Amino acid sequence: MDISNILPASSLFLGVIPALIILYFTIKGYEDYFKDKKIFLSFVAGLLAGFFSVLFESFVRNVGVVSLIVLIPFFEQIVKTSILNSRLARGTEGAPIYGATLGLGFGSIFIPFSMVIYASRWGKLDIVNLSIVTFGAIGFIFFHGATGIYIGYGVKSGRVWRYFIYAVLFQIPLMVVSRVSDEYNLDFLQILIVVYSIVLYWYAAKNVLIMTLPKSKRRKIVKKVKFFD
Repeated sequence: MDISNILPASSLFLGVIPALIILYFTIKGYEDYFKDKKIFLSFVAGLLAGFFSVLFESFVRNVGVVSLIVLIPFFEQIVKTSILNSRLARGTEGAPIYGATLGLGFGSIFIPFSMVIYASRWGKLDIVNLSIVTFGAIGFIFFHGATGIYIGYGVKSGRVWRYFIYAVLFQIPLMVVSRVSDEYNLDFLQILIVVYSIVLYWYAAKNVLIMTLPKSKRRKIVKKVKFFD
């Protein structure tokens, strides 16, 4: 069953819904350290930034492989850094939380984008292909959420460019695996993308997010947050 003709409008929800679920469990227990309005703005900003980033990626996909592997991480992370280093998060206690929110919104765009790329390259998108593409693209939601936390912590701690570089370096191996998987239709490599991204997100959410708070408040948060334990 070829379902590529009915996906473009509905596929966005396939990215937004898991991103919102991940966000809910990530910020659970941190309610005193963020503003709902900024959470909403961060997520919407992530959606818009992700959309423009995938447009940029679609234009540069035919450049040299080495350039692509470096150029896309640099562009995507500089976009997130520019947003977080603005009035949205700079000078706020919850900058890493807004970073996670921005990154999850950013990453949610990659599910519909991956479907479009797969369908255009291989000519169809049946239910099996849909499941594989969605599974791999969920890894990008976790990945961009994780790098959002790192960049947000950099904004919070005054070391934004150091954490921007970390985010770029974290993305390069992801781009290598993703490129090989797309080029040679090696669907099993999607597992590596998902595992790598989940581990990175787990570490960022458990160890980096909590470091943004005063020591006196960290014990309270640890007791409340059960999702990662």
